[in-house]
Amino acid sequence: MSTALEIKPRPSLPPTSLNLMPFHIGYDGPAPFSTYFHVAPAPAKVGADGQPEHPPRERVSSSFRGRGLEGVRVNLPEGYGGIVLQSDSTATVKDLEQSDARDDEKRGGRGKAELLPAAAAPAAKPLVPTGQFDSFILWGADHPVDDVMNDYARGLHEWTQLAAELHKPLLI
Repeated sequence: MSTALEIKPRPSLPPTSLNLMPFHIGYDGPAPFSTYFHVAPAPAKVGADGQPEHPPRERVSSSFRGRGLEGVRVNLPEGYGGIVLQSDSTATVKDLEQSDARDDEKRGGRGKAELLPAAAAPAAKPLVPTGQFDSFILWGADHPVDDVMNDYARGLHEWTQLAAELHKPLLI
């Protein structure tokens, strides 16, 4: 199922604090997050040689439903910024699954991809920017996060490096 996105501009956005958790919660809505989720500074990571990591990173710890969490702040690469987008849509996961099933039927089942006429294309889904960020906390369960090996942190840096290479001017 393809979706067209329409991002509505907003002049100034408040700074937002983001947390990338190592689990999924089957709920998407308001919650008294700061009432129950208390974050504390964690000791610096020490290497095999007994020396603290270099450069030093902001490390934090907390717990969720009795399980220990260790986090590290990941800064976005120089020249990049992030925005938080919120959908205006009230579609539920069940609605989306039913829509996927109908799309599969229109294409004649899985594995038979056909282009649908332009009239059948979905309308744009409006997204509204609600905040901006330049870093986020990457959490790991029960142990300190290794942001060099973590798929999210590594992917962030690999993709921005690839984008830089793609946008370099060609010297002919």
